[in-house]
Amino acid sequence: MLLLLLAILLQIIAVLTTLTTLVFLMACGANSSPKQHRELKIMIWSIFLTGLAGLIGCIFALIYTRNGLACLLGLAPTAACIGLITWMFFTGAPKREPSTSKDGW
Repeated sequence: MLLLLLAILLQIIAVLTTLTTLVFLMACGANSSPKQHRELKIMIWSIFLTGLAGLIGCIFALIYTRNGLACLLGLAPTAACIGLITWMFFTGAPKREPSTSKDGW
């Protein structure tokens, strides 16, 4: 019974984390170059599909009363979102080329 409640709670957290990460990635694309738009599009689709697969997998695991597996599947999208944001934080923004104009713009 406790694993069932934990699986449901983890799935709610996973859905909220996935939605938050998707909004964060969409906000990052406001002033991006075409190359960065392509990278963001790949990240958005991968997070969306990971969240969707985790949700569907968790529902099927709960239907077949595999509560431990449902907990792991509920945790996977959250771990993917945290990993992506951590990777984006440590890799940083691409370096700008120095301007050749006199005023620096």
